[in-house]
Amino acid sequence: MKVEVDPMATRSRVGTHCPVAGEPGRWVRCADEEAGKGWLVYGTEVDVYPGRFVVRVELVAEGAEAEDKVATVDVAFADGAGQLGATSVYGVAGRQEVLVEFEVEEWTAVEPRVFYQGRGAVAVWSIGVEEVTGAPGSASASVSSMK
Repeated sequence: MKVEVDPMATRSRVGTHCPVAGEPGRWVRCADEEAGKGWLVYGTEVDVYPGRFVVRVELVAEGAEAEDKVATVDVAFADGAGQLGATSVYGVAGRQEVLVEFEVEEWTAVEPRVFYQGRGAVAVWSIGVEEVTGAPGSASASVSSMK
């Protein structure tokens, strides 16, 4: 199973839609320090069956120090009342893939979310939910640079 979630079709309490330079017609969800803290992406649920999954969020973080937390990517359920996993994103400049692995024991509506911490600038390019195969931890929560 692999499902793509369009960041432009999700809800947002901070930020705006930003055009991508050099890619006419392409837009991303983005926020900078003027926007303040808040949910940059939330509100779109994906139904998953029992098993292990990973949420993959491709984003760009700029304008913050390496030790500054700029965003938190998490996986919620029960309309945001519960959390299945989360990872923090720090001010490492450039394009990154953020992974949050989680497991469910029954059919569950999960909600990939991005909380902007109000530091630097963050642009969310893509979000995906996919089943994990292989050994446990094979897609463990992490951040990898896409430079």
